[in-house]
Amino acid sequence: MNRSPPRLSRVALHGVVVRGLCLALALGLAACAQEQPGPEDSGLTVDGGAPDGGAPDAGAPDAGSPDAGLVTHGKDIHASNTGVPPGTALEAVSGTVTLSTPGEVWEGKDLQGTVIVTADDVILRNCRIDSDGYFAIQSQGAHRLLVERCEIFSSEGAYTGIVGDDLTVRRCDLHHFENGLIAGDNDLFEENFIHDLYYGPGAHVDGVEWGGSGSHSTVRRNRIELGGDTGCVNITPYGGGIAQDNTVADNLFSGGTYSLYIRGDGGGTVDGVTVTGNIWIKDSYAYGPVSVDSATGIVWSNNTLDDGTVVTP
Repeated sequence: MNRSPPRLSRVALHGVVVRGLCLALALGLAACAQEQPGPEDSGLTVDGGAPDGGAPDAGAPDAGSPDAGLVTHGKDIHASNTGVPPGTALEAVSGTVTLSTPGEVWEGKDLQGTVIVTADDVILRNCRIDSDGYFAIQSQGAHRLLVERCEIFSSEGAYTGIVGDDLTVRRCDLHHFENGLIAGDNDLFEENFIHDLYYGPGAHVDGVEWGGSGSHSTVRRNRIELGGDTGCVNITPYGGGIAQDNTVADNLFSGGTYSLYIRGDGGGTVDGVTVTGNIWIKDSYAYGPVSVDSATGIVWSNNTLDDGTVVTP
């Protein structure tokens, strides 16, 4: 015979419910206490080495660069990720533009002319500059100039795209000058596309040139494509110039008599050059991938042709 289960009184039932709620509350509080994050898993770094903060890796893209994290080497650079971003509206301007206001942001311009920068912390961004001046952009005693996402060229085959000390040139498309960039002191040239330079009568073509003194500067993650003359990067100071503690890293080189020159026999001094992670397009140069003479303090590592052959100085 089936018997119905005994029924609890309302008082007894109320007691069971209360005890159950108390037990559930106690278990929930215990679980919360166990899951409370400590310093080691809160995203903060304790005693270093974890995810929050710290200096960026020297070979990694700068956090402030456009499309940061997408480019790890100059071979990743091309026309579509340098120069003015597609769809950018540009205002037509002509003549010589002087930027003399500290912190000024000059952007969205289509300039037929030249730019002279005399103030600190100026930014040129998303501009197209066609220059027949000696320099398209010249920093005159300014500090921390930033030029990014610009197309800079010369319909007339002018001398040089950008020159100055303490400046950063990033994600720019430079072409049809005799020289793309001239390095000074404390410059950073990164993730640029330098190509189709001007081979006029008597031209001495270089992608990046150390003409006079230039120290503590870095050329990294650029794509530099030349014809058969001079160098993608030419560290040959003249006239008593001094080039010390410079870095050439993770670039793609194509062309040149030698693609990379590091020479102290031009009347200047070369001491301290770190050359690492660069790739040369095999047989793109006239004589060889690199020419080194009368230079001291060269640190050389992980440099190869595009077929994996090790390049030595």
